[in-house]
Amino acid sequence: MSRLLKVVLICFLLSSYAQAATQVGVKAGTWTFSRNGQSTSGVGAYSLEVNQPIRPSISLSVGISFLYENGFSGSSGYGFDFGARYFPWTFASHHQAGSEDSSVAYSEKFRPYAGLFLRQRLFGLSQSVSYLGPGVSAGLDYSLYDSFLLNAEARYDQLQGSDSTATQINLLFGCTWEF
Repeated sequence: MSRLLKVVLICFLLSSYAQAATQVGVKAGTWTFSRNGQSTSGVGAYSLEVNQPIRPSISLSVGISFLYENGFSGSSGYGFDFGARYFPWTFASHHQAGSEDSSVAYSEKFRPYAGLFLRQRLFGLSQSVSYLGPGVSAGLDYSLYDSFLLNAEARYDQLQGSDSTATQINLLFGCTWEF
């Protein structure tokens, strides 16, 4: 896991997509976690992520997610998210081009995207249960202002633990700042 973290950090540091805006986002919503035929859900899914465009329509993403069964209490879990988002019809961030004398900024109002992720989850305080696996996401960024976006995202993860496989589904809403 530490090797993967090093690779992701190096990609973030070496990304050189000209004048691309780094994005910091916060989201909240619902979650469902299913394993061995049992399901747990709640309204306390929270995510903090940083996205860095590396190509006009691709951005790398690293983040952390927290899950609480009752808003901020009850059964809880957390984990790290590493992946990439692909914007098939738009740029990954607002786009700016120009020279010393003039510049032009371009930003689409709606930016739909799909993503592939590696997600890690840790549940329980007394008996830790850890899961790791691939996830997919689909979302939409809505540009409210030049550097402020509203976001809606659905996530589906297929996770493998030491004793079982599990699935996690999140529906998240939030905001993102570009700078």
